[in-house]
Amino acid sequence: MKHVETVEEIDNLRTRWVVKGPAGSEVEWTAKILADRENQVISWESLPGAEVQNAGSVWFEPTEDGNTKLRVILEYYPPTGRLGQAVAKLFGEAPDQQLAEDLQRLKGALEVGPAAIATNATAAAGNRT
Repeated sequence: MKHVETVEEIDNLRTRWVVKGPAGSEVEWTAKILADRENQVISWESLPGAEVQNAGSVWFEPTEDGNTKLRVILEYYPPTGRLGQAVAKLFGEAPDQQLAEDLQRLKGALEVGPAAIATNATAAAGNRT
């Protein structure tokens, strides 16, 4: 996930997130896991005090051909309201746009296999200066 800076596990139910925000800013929040059923769904919501209130679920759905389909539901409430949301979208920095990009990258990585993922991750880490 290109826009995620860090995810820190606080305990079995809470994580602290830092993501890249608009114009090079950082956005932070703590999330609580509401549901976690292996190979089915994980749901969360941000705790009070989050810079961007958010909640969502990722559903893992088996397909007839033996693959897995992901269904993602994401709700977020930017602190600057609809205007801030429109500006972020204009610059390609809205969370829904970032999520779509991240899911496309994940799909590509999974389709090329573990060896290519490791090679790409090593190359990307080497390019960070």
